Amino acid sequence: MDIFRLINDIKVHLKFSFDKVDRWFEKDKDTLNYKPSHGGWTVQQILEHIYLTNFYLLILIEKGAKKAMRNSLDLDLNLKSETTVSIKNILKK
Repeated sequence: MDIFRLINDIKVHLKFSFDKVDRWFEKDKDTLNYKPSHGGWTVQQILEHIYLTNFYLLILIEKGAKKAMRNSLDLDLNLKSETTVSIKNILKK
């Protein structure tokens, strides 16, 4: 599969999914805070979980992208973050 098509498919799927989740933020307070009798999570708790999960996934994606950039430059993948500043300085020159 073409990488650009794959990236576009992922973008479309993410947009569709987040559009569906975003609608839940418009619900009334009672709906957001309803606690199922069997002890499940409220909608608000689920939305918070989605937010936190996505936040940490984005951190992992950013770290992975930085590693990929270092790898593309044939640099040691175990370099510390201080070296990233040096790499940026080298690339600016």
